[in-house]
Amino acid sequence: TTRPLLRRSGFLAPATAGLEEEGNDSHFYTLLRKGIYDYLAQFLQQPVSSTNKQTLQALLYARQVTPGQAAKLFTIIEQCEHGAFTLATLQHNKEQLLQETLLLLKEL
Repeated sequence: TTRPLLRRSGFLAPATAGLEEEGNDSHFYTLLRKGIYDYLAQFLQQPVSSTNKQTLQALLYARQVTPGQAAKLFTIIEQCEHGAFTLATLQHNKEQLLQETLLLLKEL
């Protein structure tokens, strides 16, 4: 089944709102990560937030997600975790990361 783009973007709406919060990057990354996991839970029809990477990868492959798409997804999730849980400043544009995420979810 094809999921409309609006449905996917709804999962990312809190992260979109989080872009406007100056000086609170970790909150944005937390919201983006949650939006990804919420989307994947619906896409895979099961909770995924506590699923390890290998199991999640197998579930994605079973749904015909390509290795390239899965790798890109895991890279985005890792960037979110790094941004949410460390004090390091990430060297990428948050708005661009959000758009990349939306486009990737559109492909799944």
